[in-house]
Amino acid sequence: LMYHLQRWCKSEDEILSDLCCRYRDRNLFKAQDISHHNLAKRETLYRIAQAEIAKDGQPPDYYVGLQCATTRGYTLYQRGIQIQADQTNSVEISEVSPLVQTLIQPLQRAWLIYPREIQARLPND
Repeated sequence: LMYHLQRWCKSEDEILSDLCCRYRDRNLFKAQDISHHNLAKRETLYRIAQAEIAKDGQPPDYYVGLQCATTRGYTLYQRGIQIQADQTNSVEISEVSPLVQTLIQPLQRAWLIYPREIQARLPND
């Protein structure tokens, strides 16, 4: 892999060359957690980052990204974890434990990905 990255750093394709050199030289993109913003604010931040990288003459589609990831949380495995409720009945732990209730909720994270050289030009959270 490193052999090819070295060769691609000298490629005539400017985007390929730049991205490979960034990887080789550890000049990696920043990933800013924007999960606490609503969807409209996330989109605004994405557009601002795209405009800033375009000012530098770089194609925004290759240099700016918005990545969302969802974690499912606790799910039942087969019958789940059963707790003895009384002499004859048992209930699933998520029905009686507030702690497990919080673990059931899916978690969504959103990340704005951009080159570090435009970080100072982006709005602060």
